[in-house]
Amino acid sequence: MLVFQLRLSEIWRLTMMLLDQIRADRAANHEPRMKFFLVVFRAAQWARTGRGLRRLSFAPLAVVYKLVSACLMIELPLRASVGVPLVINHGFGLVVHPDAIIGDNCVLKHGVTIGIRRNGEGVPRLGSHVQVGSGAQLLGPISLGDDSIVGAGAVVVDDVPSRGIAVGTKARVVKQT
Repeated sequence: MLVFQLRLSEIWRLTMMLLDQIRADRAANHEPRMKFFLVVFRAAQWARTGRGLRRLSFAPLAVVYKLVSACLMIELPLRASVGVPLVINHGFGLVVHPDAIIGDNCVLKHGVTIGIRRNGEGVPRLGSHVQVGSGAQLLGPISLGDDSIVGAGAVVVDDVPSRGIAVGTKARVVKQT
């Protein structure tokens, strides 16, 4: 009986934690479609990491999540580590690597890519309160410190310190014709 009570208390704690994450995401986002997307994301991610009945709910939630993410053109894998709350402005074209780490209170705008440069390389790690402008590319094993800002269209392949601002592109001519 004691084991059953412990399991119920653990289930209750995890459920309340999920609801707190959903409330925080809903309060931070102003667009109804992003609120809905993040509710489905958090629920599917919660079910993915569970056991028993919680794990059984994963298949239907995963299907719903895939449909919603395809309609909104957002690639945010359930495996990604995402802090609370996450603010997604517009969201269209957002692509996140499954191993990426996104800290608490981060803002991602549309067209952002968080990924790798080459296979086998590490992925970006975003600290807390990071803002990423539209069309920005965060590539490779980089770290963005707390309270940093990445400007629109920036290509970031080097670390950004805490409270740092990264702007511009990294492209250069490698061969002249």
